[in-house]
Amino acid sequence: AGQYLDQHAAKKLLSFGMFISVIAFIGLAFAVHHSVYLFMFFMILHGIGFGLSYMPATTAGLNHLKNQQLVTHAAAINNLLRRILSAVAVVLAGVYLHMQAASQLNTHTQALIKLNAIQDLFFVCAALLLLALPFAWKFPSQSASEIKIKD
Repeated sequence: AGQYLDQHAAKKLLSFGMFISVIAFIGLAFAVHHSVYLFMFFMILHGIGFGLSYMPATTAGLNHLKNQQLVTHAAAINNLLRRILSAVAVVLAGVYLHMQAASQLNTHTQALIKLNAIQDLFFVCAALLLLALPFAWKFPSQSASEIKIKD
């Protein structure tokens, strides 16, 4: 992904990676009720999509900052915000799962309710990524090497 980012535009790479992640989340939502191998396949697909979008987004964003001190601060803030938002998302998902499980006291249906709640969370993740996709389209259409040549 890094080599592609250096040669081509971040917009295409991020969009492709996010789209793969959306497909993976939708697949994970359906795989919850199916085979563990299908679940593993979509987890691998999610890893590929994540790898094509996570670090390239950070790199492309930081490449456009001119001041080295600003780059250092931006990288630290980016890392802090990602960690905080990830922790908050995990807590919210845990609360949702707990609320869904607590709504049914019957132990026979509780497992099915938990699986359905997990399925809902995968759909929410896919929807959030789809909502974020237009922001990936706002990344530059030029590669980092083309930008450096113009400067």
